[in-house]
Amino acid sequence: MSTRADPGTSRWWAFAGWAAIVGSTMAWAAHLVFSGAWAVFGGRARAGPSSACVYGRTWPLHLATGVTALLCIVALAVGWAVYRQHGDASSGDGTVEGQLRFLGLVAIGVAIVNLLLILAEGSYVFFLRSCG
Repeated sequence: MSTRADPGTSRWWAFAGWAAIVGSTMAWAAHLVFSGAWAVFGGRARAGPSSACVYGRTWPLHLATGVTALLCIVALAVGWAVYRQHGDASSGDGTVEGQLRFLGLVAIGVAIVNLLLILAEGSYVFFLRSCG
């Protein structure tokens, strides 16, 4: 790889790296907000003046977990592609290639953490069956 990166290509890889970071974080936030909203509006809480514990449908929670986990896996793949594309550069040498390699590594880490958070948040659907 040359010491000078093509500015257009570098911008594209930088956009891809940042999109992976922001996309996986947005997927986690969407999962968190949807799961919390579904607990209230989907019937998985105490309902009405009698405070009877009712169970709503759980498939939307499973669907949200699956879709957002898939988005994190896509973001992980994009981060991996950014990292692999600039794999022969050193992160500490101050070049654009090194910076993009580091960005890919950060995108991989953020996507993994967000994926684990989504799976942990989605796992409660299997284990909790009471309204508390």
